[in-house]
Amino acid sequence: PLSKKIAIADYVIDNNGRKNDTRKQVKKIWEEMKNG
Repeated sequence: PLSKKIAIADYVIDNNGRKNDTRKQVKKIWEEMKNG
Protein backbone atom coordinates (compact mmCIF):
# COMPACT_ATOMS: atom_id res chain seq x y z
CA PRO A 1 0.00 0.00 0.00
CA LEU A 2 0.97 3.60 -0.58
CA SER A 3 1.10 4.36 3.14
CA LYS A 4 3.86 1.77 3.64
CA LYS A 5 5.84 3.18 0.73
CA ILE A 6 5.55 6.69 2.16
CA ALA A 7 6.67 5.45 5.57
CA ILE A 8 9.98 4.12 4.21
CA ALA A 9 10.64 6.76 1.55
CA ASP A 10 13.43 9.30 1.90
CA TYR A 11 11.40 11.82 -0.09
CA VAL A 12 7.76 12.02 -1.12
CA ILE A 13 6.43 14.21 -3.91
CA ASP A 14 2.67 14.70 -4.03
CA ASN A 15 1.72 15.24 -7.66
CA ASN A 16 -2.05 15.36 -7.14
CA GLY A 17 -2.16 19.15 -7.07
CA ARG A 18 -1.11 21.86 -9.47
CA LYS A 19 2.03 21.48 -11.58
CA ASN A 20 3.58 24.50 -9.91
CA ASP A 21 3.13 22.91 -6.47
CA THR A 22 4.87 19.75 -7.68
CA ARG A 23 7.73 21.81 -9.12
CA LYS A 24 8.17 23.55 -5.75
CA GLN A 25 8.38 20.21 -3.98
CA VAL A 26 10.94 18.90 -6.47
CA LYS A 27 13.02 22.07 -6.19
CA LYS A 28 13.01 21.87 -2.38
CA ILE A 29 14.09 18.21 -2.41
CA TRP A 30 16.73 18.88 -5.07
CA GLU A 31 18.22 21.68 -2.96
CA GLU A 32 18.28 19.42 0.12
CA MET A 33 20.03 16.66 -1.85
CA LYS A 34 22.47 19.04 -3.48
CA ASN A 35 23.46 20.67 -0.19
CA GLY A 36 23.74 17.38 1.65
